[in-house]
Amino acid sequence: MPQLFFSFLVHSFFHDKIFEFCVKNGLTADVCVPQFFENTKGFDSSICWNEDVQEYFRKLKSGEENVITLESLKEKPFYPEEAKVSEFTLEIIQKPLSEIERLLRDGMIYVEFKYAWHSLLPGYFQFPVDRKLQRVEKCLKHGATPSNRGCAGLTALMLTCKNLRDRSGDSTAVEHVVSLLMEHRAEVNQQDFYGRTALHYAIKSEYDTEARLARKQRVVQILIQHNVDIYLKDSSGISAIDMAKREGHESWLRTDEASLTGTCSKKGKHTVQ
Repeated sequence: MPQLFFSFLVHSFFHDKIFEFCVKNGLTADVCVPQFFENTKGFDSSICWNEDVQEYFRKLKSGEENVITLESLKEKPFYPEEAKVSEFTLEIIQKPLSEIERLLRDGMIYVEFKYAWHSLLPGYFQFPVDRKLQRVEKCLKHGATPSNRGCAGLTALMLTCKNLRDRSGDSTAVEHVVSLLMEHRAEVNQQDFYGRTALHYAIKSEYDTEARLARKQRVVQILIQHNVDIYLKDSSGISAIDMAKREGHESWLRTDEASLTGTCSKKGKHTVQ
Protein backbone atom coordinates (compact mmCIF):
# COMPACT_ATOMS: atom_id res chain seq x y z
CA MET A 1 0.00 0.00 0.00
CA PRO A 2 2.67 2.67 0.83
CA GLN A 3 4.11 2.30 -2.69
CA LEU A 4 0.79 3.52 -4.06
CA PHE A 5 1.54 6.98 -2.69
CA PHE A 6 4.29 7.32 -5.31
CA SER A 7 1.77 6.78 -8.09
CA PHE A 8 0.87 10.45 -8.23
CA LEU A 9 4.32 11.00 -9.75
CA VAL A 10 3.20 9.26 -12.92
CA HIS A 11 -0.58 9.56 -12.75
CA SER A 12 -1.05 13.33 -12.55
CA PHE A 13 -4.62 13.08 -13.86
CA PHE A 14 -5.62 10.80 -10.98
CA HIS A 15 -3.35 12.46 -8.41
CA ASP A 16 -6.10 13.82 -6.17
CA LYS A 17 -8.08 10.58 -6.18
CA ILE A 18 -4.98 8.50 -5.40
CA PHE A 19 -3.99 10.90 -2.62
CA GLU A 20 -7.45 10.84 -1.05
CA PHE A 21 -7.54 7.03 -1.24
CA CYS A 22 -4.16 6.74 0.49
CA VAL A 23 -5.08 9.19 3.26
CA LYS A 24 -8.44 7.49 3.78
CA ASN A 25 -6.62 4.20 4.28
CA GLY A 26 -4.29 5.59 6.93
CA LEU A 27 -1.24 6.52 4.87
CA THR A 28 0.57 9.77 5.52
CA ALA A 29 2.50 11.90 3.06
CA ASP A 30 5.92 11.19 4.59
CA VAL A 31 6.19 7.83 2.80
CA CYS A 32 9.72 7.38 1.49
CA VAL A 33 11.91 4.92 -0.39
CA PRO A 34 15.37 4.19 1.09
CA GLN A 35 18.39 4.08 -1.20
CA PHE A 36 21.64 2.62 0.19
CA PHE A 37 25.13 3.68 -0.88
CA GLU A 38 28.66 2.57 -0.09
CA ASN A 39 30.25 5.29 2.04
CA THR A 40 33.00 6.35 -0.34
CA LYS A 41 32.43 10.01 0.57
CA GLY A 42 33.78 9.61 4.08
CA PHE A 43 30.62 10.59 5.96
CA ASP A 44 31.03 10.00 9.67
CA SER A 45 28.75 7.68 11.62
CA SER A 46 26.56 10.54 12.85
CA ILE A 47 25.42 11.01 9.25
CA CYS A 48 25.22 7.32 8.34
CA TRP A 49 23.17 6.58 11.46
CA ASN A 50 21.32 9.88 11.79
CA GLU A 51 17.94 10.52 13.41
CA ASP A 52 16.01 10.00 10.16
CA VAL A 53 17.63 6.61 9.63
CA GLN A 54 17.02 5.59 13.24
CA GLU A 55 13.36 6.57 12.94
CA TYR A 56 12.97 4.57 9.73
CA PHE A 57 14.41 1.45 11.34
CA ARG A 58 12.22 1.98 14.40
CA LYS A 59 9.18 1.94 12.12
CA LEU A 60 10.43 -1.21 10.40
CA LYS A 61 10.84 -3.02 13.71
CA SER A 62 7.50 -1.90 15.09
CA GLY A 63 5.71 -3.07 11.96
CA GLU A 64 4.12 0.27 11.15
CA GLU A 65 1.97 0.13 8.05
CA ASN A 66 2.93 3.58 6.79
CA VAL A 67 6.41 2.56 5.72
CA ILE A 68 7.92 0.96 2.62
CA THR A 69 9.69 -2.09 4.02
CA LEU A 70 13.00 -3.49 2.86
CA GLU A 71 11.21 -6.73 2.12
CA SER A 72 8.86 -4.97 -0.31
CA LEU A 73 11.84 -3.47 -2.13
CA LYS A 74 12.96 -6.95 -3.09
CA GLU A 75 9.89 -7.37 -5.26
CA LYS A 76 10.45 -6.77 -8.97
CA PRO A 77 9.30 -4.76 -10.73
CA PHE A 78 8.91 -2.05 -8.12
CA TYR A 79 6.23 0.38 -9.19
CA PRO A 80 6.32 3.15 -10.17
CA GLU A 81 9.60 3.66 -12.01
CA GLU A 82 10.39 6.78 -9.95
CA ALA A 83 10.52 4.72 -6.77
CA LYS A 84 12.85 1.98 -7.98
CA VAL A 85 16.09 1.39 -6.11
CA SER A 86 19.67 0.69 -7.19
CA GLU A 87 21.33 -2.69 -7.55
CA PHE A 88 23.52 -1.89 -4.53
CA THR A 89 20.38 -1.29 -2.46
CA LEU A 90 18.94 -4.60 -3.61
CA GLU A 91 22.21 -6.26 -2.59
CA ILE A 92 22.24 -4.64 0.86
CA ILE A 93 18.64 -5.45 1.74
CA GLN A 94 19.32 -9.17 1.32
CA LYS A 95 21.24 -8.96 4.59
CA PRO A 96 19.60 -9.34 8.02
CA LEU A 97 18.28 -6.10 9.50
CA SER A 98 20.80 -6.28 12.34
CA GLU A 99 23.68 -6.51 9.85
CA ILE A 100 22.40 -3.50 7.88
CA GLU A 101 22.18 -1.53 11.12
CA ARG A 102 25.75 -2.48 12.00
CA LEU A 103 27.03 -1.31 8.61
CA LEU A 104 25.25 2.01 9.08
CA ARG A 105 26.48 2.49 12.66
CA ASP A 106 30.04 1.69 11.57
CA GLY A 107 29.85 4.17 8.70
CA MET A 108 30.39 1.53 6.00
CA ILE A 109 27.20 2.51 4.16
CA TYR A 110 24.72 5.39 4.28
CA VAL A 111 21.13 5.80 3.18
CA GLU A 112 19.21 8.53 1.41
CA PHE A 113 15.43 8.74 1.43
CA LYS A 114 13.29 9.66 -1.53
CA TYR A 115 10.05 11.36 -0.52
CA ALA A 116 7.25 11.41 -3.07
CA TRP A 117 6.05 14.83 -1.93
CA HIS A 118 9.45 16.41 -2.64
CA SER A 119 8.64 16.00 -6.34
CA LEU A 120 6.00 18.71 -5.96
CA LEU A 121 8.56 21.36 -4.97
CA PRO A 122 9.81 24.22 -7.20
CA GLY A 123 12.33 22.98 -9.71
CA TYR A 124 10.07 20.03 -10.41
CA PHE A 125 6.98 22.16 -11.05
CA GLN A 126 5.07 21.79 -14.24
CA PHE A 127 2.08 23.96 -14.96
CA PRO A 128 -0.42 24.73 -13.52
CA VAL A 129 1.67 26.04 -10.62
CA ASP A 130 -1.28 26.88 -8.38
CA ARG A 131 -2.40 23.27 -8.32
CA LYS A 132 1.10 22.11 -7.42
CA LEU A 133 1.20 24.59 -4.54
CA GLN A 134 -2.13 23.31 -3.29
CA ARG A 135 -0.79 19.76 -3.38
CA VAL A 136 2.31 20.71 -1.40
CA GLU A 137 0.07 22.24 1.25
CA LYS A 138 -2.15 19.17 1.24
CA CYS A 139 0.86 16.92 1.85
CA LEU A 140 2.02 19.11 4.74
CA LYS A 141 -1.41 18.80 6.30
CA HIS A 142 -1.32 15.01 6.00
CA GLY A 143 1.95 13.90 7.51
CA ALA A 144 4.73 15.39 5.39
CA THR A 145 7.13 17.41 7.51
CA PRO A 146 9.60 20.08 6.35
CA SER A 147 12.36 18.28 8.27
CA ASN A 148 12.10 15.19 6.04
CA ARG A 149 15.60 14.81 4.59
CA GLY A 150 15.97 13.41 1.10
CA CYS A 151 18.95 13.06 -1.24
CA ALA A 152 22.22 14.06 0.49
CA GLY A 153 20.18 15.14 3.49
CA LEU A 154 18.38 17.96 1.69
CA THR A 155 15.11 19.12 3.22
CA ALA A 156 12.19 20.59 1.27
CA LEU A 157 13.39 24.07 2.24
CA MET A 158 16.90 23.37 0.95
CA LEU A 159 15.58 21.86 -2.30
CA THR A 160 13.36 24.86 -2.90
CA CYS A 161 16.23 27.29 -2.35
CA LYS A 162 18.58 25.18 -4.46
CA ASN A 163 16.19 25.32 -7.41
CA LEU A 164 15.53 29.07 -7.37
CA ARG A 165 16.73 29.55 -10.93
CA ASP A 166 14.56 26.79 -12.35
CA ARG A 167 11.38 28.87 -12.20
CA SER A 168 10.40 31.44 -14.80
CA GLY A 169 11.64 34.95 -14.07
CA ASP A 170 8.38 36.44 -12.76
CA SER A 171 7.18 33.38 -10.84
CA THR A 172 6.46 33.80 -7.13
CA ALA A 173 5.95 30.08 -6.56
CA VAL A 174 9.29 29.74 -4.77
CA GLU A 175 8.51 32.47 -2.24
CA HIS A 176 5.10 30.95 -1.60
CA VAL A 177 6.57 27.52 -0.94
CA VAL A 178 9.33 28.90 1.32
CA SER A 179 6.72 30.83 3.34
CA LEU A 180 4.46 27.78 3.45
CA LEU A 181 7.29 25.60 4.76
CA MET A 182 8.15 28.19 7.40
CA GLU A 183 4.49 28.29 8.48
CA HIS A 184 4.75 24.53 9.02
CA ARG A 185 7.79 25.02 11.25
CA ALA A 186 10.60 24.20 8.87
CA GLU A 187 13.94 24.21 10.69
CA VAL A 188 15.66 27.11 8.98
CA ASN A 189 19.12 26.17 10.30
CA GLN A 190 18.90 22.44 9.51
CA GLN A 191 22.01 21.20 7.69
CA ASP A 192 22.44 18.56 5.01
CA PHE A 193 25.15 15.89 4.86
CA TYR A 194 27.65 18.56 3.78
CA GLY A 195 26.69 21.03 6.50
CA ARG A 196 24.85 23.35 4.11
CA THR A 197 21.70 25.20 5.11
CA ALA A 198 18.85 26.54 2.99
CA LEU A 199 20.60 29.91 3.09
CA HIS A 200 23.76 28.39 1.61
CA TYR A 201 21.68 27.11 -1.32
CA ALA A 202 19.76 30.36 -1.76
CA ILE A 203 22.96 32.44 -1.87
CA LYS A 204 24.65 29.97 -4.23
CA SER A 205 21.77 29.86 -6.73
CA GLU A 206 22.58 31.28 -10.15
CA TYR A 207 20.78 34.17 -11.80
CA ASP A 208 20.84 35.62 -15.30
CA THR A 209 18.07 38.22 -15.16
CA GLU A 210 17.02 41.09 -12.89
CA ALA A 211 13.81 39.20 -12.04
CA ARG A 212 15.68 36.10 -10.92
CA LEU A 213 18.04 38.16 -8.78
CA ALA A 214 15.09 39.93 -7.19
CA ARG A 215 13.46 36.60 -6.39
CA LYS A 216 16.71 35.29 -4.93
CA GLN A 217 16.92 38.33 -2.66
CA ARG A 218 13.30 37.98 -1.54
CA VAL A 219 13.86 34.34 -0.56
CA VAL A 220 17.02 35.27 1.36
CA GLN A 221 15.01 37.92 3.20
CA ILE A 222 12.34 35.39 4.19
CA LEU A 223 15.06 33.20 5.70
CA ILE A 224 16.61 36.20 7.48
CA GLN A 225 13.22 37.10 8.94
CA HIS A 226 13.04 33.60 10.40
CA ASN A 227 16.36 33.94 12.22
CA VAL A 228 18.58 31.91 9.91
CA ASP A 229 22.16 31.67 11.19
CA ILE A 230 24.33 33.43 8.60
CA TYR A 231 27.52 32.22 10.28
CA LEU A 232 26.88 28.43 10.21
CA LYS A 233 29.73 26.78 8.32
CA ASP A 234 29.47 23.83 5.96
CA SER A 235 31.94 20.94 5.94
CA SER A 236 34.35 23.09 3.91
CA GLY A 237 34.31 25.80 6.56
CA ILE A 238 32.28 28.23 4.42
CA SER A 239 29.35 30.19 5.84
CA ALA A 240 26.50 31.92 4.02
CA ILE A 241 27.97 35.30 4.92
CA ASP A 242 31.24 34.23 3.27
CA MET A 243 29.36 33.33 0.10
CA ALA A 244 27.36 36.57 0.14
CA LYS A 245 30.56 38.61 0.45
CA ARG A 246 31.97 36.90 -2.63
CA GLU A 247 28.86 37.83 -4.61
CA GLY A 248 28.74 41.38 -3.31
CA HIS A 249 25.44 40.77 -1.52
CA GLU A 250 26.57 40.98 2.09
CA SER A 251 24.02 43.74 2.77
CA TRP A 252 21.20 41.25 2.12
CA LEU A 253 22.12 39.49 5.33
CA ARG A 254 22.02 42.66 7.41
CA THR A 255 18.41 43.15 8.43
CA ASP A 256 18.86 46.87 9.00
CA GLU A 257 20.29 47.41 5.52
CA ALA A 258 18.51 44.84 3.39
CA SER A 259 15.78 45.85 0.99
CA LEU A 260 13.52 43.83 -1.25
CA THR A 261 14.11 45.85 -4.40
CA GLY A 262 16.40 43.24 -5.93
CA THR A 263 18.52 45.81 -7.73
CA CYS A 264 21.12 44.00 -9.77
CA SER A 265 24.59 45.40 -9.10
CA LYS A 266 26.22 43.10 -11.61
CA LYS A 267 24.85 42.26 -15.00
CA GLY A 268 24.64 38.82 -16.47
CA LYS A 269 24.96 35.36 -15.03
CA HIS A 270 26.78 35.11 -11.73
CA THR A 271 27.42 32.12 -9.53
CA VAL A 272 29.47 31.19 -6.50
CA GLN A 273 31.91 28.36 -6.94
